[in-house]
Order: sequence, then C-alpha cells, then structure tokens
Amino acid sequence: MVIFLTSSFMKFQKPEEYVKTAVDGSNGFLTELAKHWKKPANFLIFSSDPDNAAMNDFVKEDILNSFSLTNLVIADIRVLDHRIEEELDKKSDKELEKELEQDLAWADVIFLAGGHVPTENRFMKECRLKEKLKGFDGIVIGLSAGSMNAAEKVYAMPELPGESNDPEFKREIEGLGLTQINIVPHSAYIRNEVLDGKRMYEEILMQDSFERKIYFIPDGAYFKIEQGKTTFYGEGEIVWKGKSSPLISGLL
Repeated sequence: MVIFLTSSFMKFQKPEEYVKTAVDGSNGFLTELAKHWKKPANFLIFSSDPDNAAMNDFVKEDILNSFSLTNLVIADIRVLDHRIEEELDKKSDKELEKELEQDLAWADVIFLAGGHVPTENRFMKECRLKEKLKGFDGIVIGLSAGSMNAAEKVYAMPELPGESNDPEFKREIEGLGLTQINIVPHSAYIRNEVLDGKRMYEEILMQDSFERKIYFIPDGAYFKIEQGKTTFYGEGEIVWKGKSSPLISGLL
C-alpha cells in the first residue's frame, strides 16, 4: 500500500459554479502518483457523508473530470456510501459485509474524501474500514478530512458552529492507523477564520497543540507514505506546544 495524504489536490468548487479543472500537480504530486498508477485504475470513493448522495455524485463527477485532464486513466469508478445498504437491505449483515469487501478488493485506488471529520470517521467504523484496509495492495489518497482520519489517533479540529464550545465534542478519536501524523489542512483558510468567536489558528489550533503535534499544511502540499517511510512535499508548519516551526520537503 502506498498512501498520499493531502490538504487538497483539487480546486474547491460549488456544483452551481462548476468548471472542469485538472488535478493540481503542485510539488510533484502527479509525478509521484504516476510511479504507482501502472494501469487504468479502478477508483473507489469512500464518502465523507454517506447520506448525502447528491454531494457524493458531484465528487464522483469532479474526480472523473479532473483526472481526465491528466495522464492517469480511471477505468471505472464507484462510490461507497449508504446507497449500497439500500440496495442490499434484504441481505444479511454478513452478505452486506461481503459486498463491501468485494468493492475494496476491486479497487486499485481508494479515495478518502474530504468533509466533516467525525461524520466520515463514524462511517469508517461502521464499515470496519480499518480492518479491511490491512490487506489492500494499492494506492490510498486522502483529501482533507480523509487525511485527518488516516491517523492512529485523529485530531478532530472543531470546524462547525458550536463544536469548539461543546464539551461533548471529541477532539481525539480512533482513526485508520495509517500514520501517526495529525494533519490539519487548508492552512491559508484556517489562519484567517473565526469559529464560535474564536480565532481558529491562535485560539483553537495553537491551544490544542499543547496536547499533540500538529502538521498544518496548505492545499497542494502532501505526505507520501511508502514502506514505512513518510516524506513531505511542499511547505507548511509544525505546531507544537503553542509554537510554530517550518515544515519543509523531505523525509520525516
């Protein structure tokens, strides 16, 4: 398994304003990906919101369009969300489990989509994705929430109104165990945002860094994990114990 954990490699767009745009190849992303993309690939999208069919279909369209403008060919594409349960509602739990395993066995590339970290995390646990990925021999690409949920112990940074002040909101949850790194994406956006009257960078991220080391990265930057080695591509920050230091390309 080769893992790419990104902030974002696709231009964020609203469906009503959509324009076909190629994958962002910043920091050699397409070059590194091509080293492992040896044939037209079966591409499985693991949804960040399994009940939002419209959003999942838009992500599917965006993936197909974005990769069609590169040399990396997608042979077929599927979305894993709750619609598969609706189709299989007359089957037993064991049969449903088998269907999900077959999807993962079919895939050459698994895309962990971006969205709301706790929502995607719940779906991962529901599907037992962590256990099933152990036998996967292909490419895993995380985007935003998908990259955050790849960690052993996920830092779920508050992102929706009310979460930063909610004592029930868990900022550390179990993840997929693909890395020990806590990634926080979209650094250009988060640095200037305010949530629940708090500055997200200074009053949330910096304060939470006393409990954990955080890798704060912009869109276009990414981590590659291969054979137990993690390499960072791009520029970002390491935020730890309330202080920031540069994060630059190289082996971690």
